[in-house]
Amino acid sequence: MVEQFPETLEFVGLSDINPGRLKYAKEYMGVSCPTFVNYDEMLRKTKPDLIMVCTTDASHHELIIKGLA
Repeated sequence: MVEQFPETLEFVGLSDINPGRLKYAKEYMGVSCPTFVNYDEMLRKTKPDLIMVCTTDASHHELIIKGLA
């Protein structure tokens, strides 16, 4: 997505409970947004227009509901 839509897509934050995985993801994706180990904090501080939830199926609904709120 970063490569396909550079004019229309801006990552405003990445969140993961694992700081090492979060650092790797940011570098791998080549984005320069803030990172958060707390999803709620990321939502509060960045107020994204769109979220992508990439977690296990069991936790999708919780994060999606918080994002919609």
